[in-house]
Amino acid sequence: MQIQIHTHQFDLTDAIKGYIEQRAAFALGWNPDGLLKINLRRANSNGSRGAMDKCCQITLRFKGKKDLVVEDTQTDLYLAIDRALERASRSLARQLARQQEIHHQRFPLVNDKQDAKSVRLL
Repeated sequence: MQIQIHTHQFDLTDAIKGYIEQRAAFALGWNPDGLLKINLRRANSNGSRGAMDKCCQITLRFKGKKDLVVEDTQTDLYLAIDRALERASRSLARQLARQQEIHHQRFPLVNDKQDAKSVRLL
């Protein structure tokens, strides 16, 4: 899996980069094909209360599939990363399960006309 990390309004340290790579490998390593884009930024969602929240937006891009975008905002950057990666993992698993389910529904096991003939013969 290829990982691109972008930051806005703060510097990307080696500790944060290593943490993201480790957590992404754990959360999404079961499906290694694709591109993982992670955007980290500060967000002032508290308004005048003064605390700056940290936002982690994850975009998963896979060939032949829709992009999957997950975002989480927390006061702690590491918590925002953890929660966003957990949600991305669950969403990707759901998306793959749906695609597999749709693939199985496309091809009927028995032809309706053949069923009708076999019923009449019995």
